[in-house]
Amino acid sequence: MHQFNINPLEPFCLQSDIGFTNSSALLDLQFPPTLSNRMSQYIPTEYTPFLLKGFSAWIIYNGASHVVRGITEYLTQTERAKLPSSTVSLMDSQIRFLGGTYIAYGAALCWTSYDIGERQLALNILLAGLALGGVGRAISAGVFGWGFPWLQRATTTEIVVPPLVYWFGSRKYV
Repeated sequence: MHQFNINPLEPFCLQSDIGFTNSSALLDLQFPPTLSNRMSQYIPTEYTPFLLKGFSAWIIYNGASHVVRGITEYLTQTERAKLPSSTVSLMDSQIRFLGGTYIAYGAALCWTSYDIGERQLALNILLAGLALGGVGRAISAGVFGWGFPWLQRATTTEIVVPPLVYWFGSRKYV
């Protein structure tokens, strides 16, 4: 009995233990329902590397913005003047540091997207880190409130996107 594997780079070909076969030649074969279901699950995953690259570019851009602008991205001069200078210094330092880590995170995410099969563990660690960051934001919102409206969107994205990427995009590479 031949075993068939789906080749994600060739959506209209199947790879079997006897080599690559054009799928139109296999139309007469009867696939068990489980294999047919597995094939339909893989259809959207061909876009996973592209989507990860786009998301990583956005993260790198966001990180660069944090590094360049620091606290001025969030607080006006008037708002900063109301705070103690040590608080402004700490906030600016943290925002710029976070920007640098965003850049590194985006680069690592982009790197994993080039070979998800081989870099699945690294991708899963990055996704888990993003989800944990979202949980941290949610805890902060529970303690201090949301502050800025975009924090709700960021928190939702950080908690919801990693499981979706895993479930719909990367688990097939495992």
